[in-house]
Amino acid sequence: MKNRANGWNNRKVKVFSFFLACSALLWFISNLSETYVGNTTFKLVYTNVPDSLSLAHASKDKIDVQLRARGFQFFGFSFSPKTINIDLSQVKKGRDKYFIPEYVYKNQIERKLPLTMTLLNMDSRDTLFFEFNKLYTKLVPVFSKVKIDLEQNYLLDGKLTISPDSVTVKGPSRELDTITGVWTEPRELDAVNADFSILVPLHKFKALKNTTFSSDSVGISAKIYRFSEKIIQVPVTVLNLPKDVEIKTFPDKVPVLCRGKLEQLKNLNPIDFRLVANYDSITEGGDATLNLVLKKIPNNIQSAVPLEMKVEYILKK
Repeated sequence: MKNRANGWNNRKVKVFSFFLACSALLWFISNLSETYVGNTTFKLVYTNVPDSLSLAHASKDKIDVQLRARGFQFFGFSFSPKTINIDLSQVKKGRDKYFIPEYVYKNQIERKLPLTMTLLNMDSRDTLFFEFNKLYTKLVPVFSKVKIDLEQNYLLDGKLTISPDSVTVKGPSRELDTITGVWTEPRELDAVNADFSILVPLHKFKALKNTTFSSDSVGISAKIYRFSEKIIQVPVTVLNLPKDVEIKTFPDKVPVLCRGKLEQLKNLNPIDFRLVANYDSITEGGDATLNLVLKKIPNNIQSAVPLEMKVEYILKK
């Protein structure tokens, strides 16, 4: 019987505690819905800075205010202070500094408050003062740091295309004077065997705190093709040969390995190349060989390499 009585008493205590908590919660909610006068602090965020200027310093980044507002609004401020945007498009220029009069930004604050909130008073330090850096612009080239690893037997058809190939940088002169070009972020492409086009962010150095780019990224693209090879026999031409001297090279033609598109290789002709040796390089007592230099190749092939870099010779006078 004693245990049953204790259980009944515990149950009554729990029920009483529950209703007491509910009553306290309802009282708290009721009070939060009431209107009060109190003080709080607004954070100031400055927006719409004139295009030719960069904000360097503001006289304050927060402001103490007196409000008439609902209790739950004041309660919310204790967890997350309200942020107010101040429009700097209305900034005025004084003798030494820029400023916004108290009545201007007070009106801005009032327009941003909800209907249930009234601004009664503000910090006595009225006018907001600002320091700006004058901004300049400069057009600079963009350079790629994209590394391409082509699959075997594939080549680039021309050069990488960067779009745009230049950007306008805007900032104070002390920062712009250090900029001669802008680089992309590093990027590696592996086993490439087809045309590609990618978007790559531009790298911005930490020292350029007040500088902006007209574009934050650029497009990088290239055409890729599978190359073919062809060997063509090119005659050797000896330069600077005296009129009274004849020379015979062995061999008189040298194989040149050409790489390019198949349709371009089909039309190759030995006269499209110029493979030369220099008579003036002959020295008395030296070996009877001449070094070869490939002076001319067609513009529409990727590469051409002589398979022999020296030839032997016999002179006839």
